[in-house]
Amino acid sequence: MSNINNKVEVQVLDDLHYLKNGKRCKKVWGHGINDADYEVQPRSGNGKQEMCPIYDRWVGMLRRCYSSKYKIKNETYRNVVCCKEWLLFSNFKSWMEKQKWQDRQLDKDLLSYKNEVYSPDLCIFVPKEINTFMIKSDKTRGEYPLGVSFYKKRGNFIAGGNDSIRKMSTTFGYANTPKQAHKLWQEQKIKSAIFLRNKYCNTGDLLIAKGLQRVIDKIQHDLDNNLITEDF
Repeated sequence: MSNINNKVEVQVLDDLHYLKNGKRCKKVWGHGINDADYEVQPRSGNGKQEMCPIYDRWVGMLRRCYSSKYKIKNETYRNVVCCKEWLLFSNFKSWMEKQKWQDRQLDKDLLSYKNEVYSPDLCIFVPKEINTFMIKSDKTRGEYPLGVSFYKKRGNFIAGGNDSIRKMSTTFGYANTPKQAHKLWQEQKIKSAIFLRNKYCNTGDLLIAKGLQRVIDKIQHDLDNNLITEDF
């Protein structure tokens, strides 16, 4: 295995270590090989250490894939892995430099339903509002469907969540059963997705718009067929 810029020589030693220009190194999160030809965590003039933003994104991705503590806290990442290509930092860097990544977050879910592999074909950088829109709060919502909670004061169920149109968490309505409340959530989620899709169509972010259309189609299918949306 070698760096694509041919300035760094890399040789894998075993499952946990590699040689970088003859120096023994430990793999990042047990899998990643840092073959950068520059200092990824340099110190500034005042001695403060700063991390290369590309390296920071790469390390964060590997943590989500291979940190056992992270997976325990985030069960939806239980089976998530990184493609072999991106285990080499220079490959990830080459891809990221071609993306619109400033002030955006690496996302693996928008383009492909239930995707469990970080790879150049399935990942995209998205603004924070898209990641907020995609959050499902699996650990905190309890026994009820997405967007539903029991409103003890009124003795019925409330549909609520983040409203991407008004950019705030809000109530979508009340219902007598969890399923009825969930339908209110589905309807509002579709409206929010359509709003965001149109917004990113207008800005030329067509991959984001494509991913949002996938979400719209999935939730609309569930709504039309009287199904609970468990994921999207």
